Amino acid sequence: PPNGAKVIIAGDSHDKIWEHILSNWEDDVKDCDVLLAPHHGRDSKRSYDFLDVLKPKITFFGNANHEHLAYNAWNSRKLEKFTNNQGNCLIAKFKDTGTEIRCTYKKFAETYCKANGYETSYDKTTNSYYLMVL
Repeated sequence: PPNGAKVIIAGDSHDKIWEHILSNWEDDVKDCDVLLAPHHGRDSKRSYDFLDVLKPKITFFGNANHEHLAYNAWNSRKLEKFTNNQGNCLIAKFKDTGTEIRCTYKKFAETYCKANGYETSYDKTTNSYYLMVL
């Protein structure tokens, strides 16, 4: 990305993979900007200790029923997350001034922004609504 943001696409990584990544590339993954949650954020009977190193500014969770998502691993660390269930399509728009986080579900964007003391805006190039900037 033009602003040097760190983006981690975790795929189906599990404990052994995270041990390997953290043993070999900890500096490359620590304090990342955007994390696409492993296993779409589903609770996969695994360790979430890798989050203590990655410390993502925002994590995107895929679609899944609420009871199947590993919210507690993020909540207990006070890590921000958005799900496709909330915002529909989630977008990270990389700009020199920062990474804009956007979604395509207007009502969610309006509710989130209002709760955080500001208004959302619409971007016609991505057909999305502003949530935050990292």
